[in-house]
Amino acid sequence: MLIPRIGPKAAVPLGMGTSVAGMVRLTTLDLHSSYTTDIMLPLLVAGLGLGLVIAPGLAQSSRKAYSTAYCWSAAFFTAGLIITAVLYRRGVPTTDTDGAPVVHM
Repeated sequence: MLIPRIGPKAAVPLGMGTSVAGMVRLTTLDLHSSYTTDIMLPLLVAGLGLGLVIAPGLAQSSRKAYSTAYCWSAAFFTAGLIITAVLYRRGVPTTDTDGAPVVHM
């Protein structure tokens, strides 16, 4: 509804600014931050901004050269599958019993 009115040339920079604002707000988190106001709200703002960037950008790029976009998408997907298959290790990693204890926070 918004993209046909203002176009992708205005929506993409607006979305980038919105997502940056949400991410910058997340850098102020501390130990006493509440979930609702300090985490969920900036995540929603960043998600809205990314929605304004990704959807119009992909629609605009695939409108001009659908076959090229399809080929590149398939190539990257195949490369990701090959890299995942090469780097996959079976089993559970073992821990060193003589190593120093690790404290997780």
